[in-house]
Amino acid sequence: MALKRAYLIIVLSFAWLIGCVILGYIADSIRGGDTSQFPGIVIGAVGCQIGLIIGISEVTLAKGYSIWRGIVLGFSGFLGLVIVELLPNRSESPR
Repeated sequence: MALKRAYLIIVLSFAWLIGCVILGYIADSIRGGDTSQFPGIVIGAVGCQIGLIIGISEVTLAKGYSIWRGIVLGFSGFLGLVIVELLPNRSESPR
């Protein structure tokens, strides 16, 4: 259950990024091309990065690792997501 929630957070962070960029282009077309998409892209990128940090932290917790490992890997973005997926699951293995 915890992994499904973590993956949902990661997917929603990408949806946030895509939505903010699309809304920037819509606002630009409504105003006739005299606005910048920069604020939408920045808000989307920051929101996506925060979502990745939270989602990757949730995955590391569900796999039995420390939240700090998830936060550090979350800052590395997509590479951190790949690294987390390659980590063995410590919560199910005997200690």
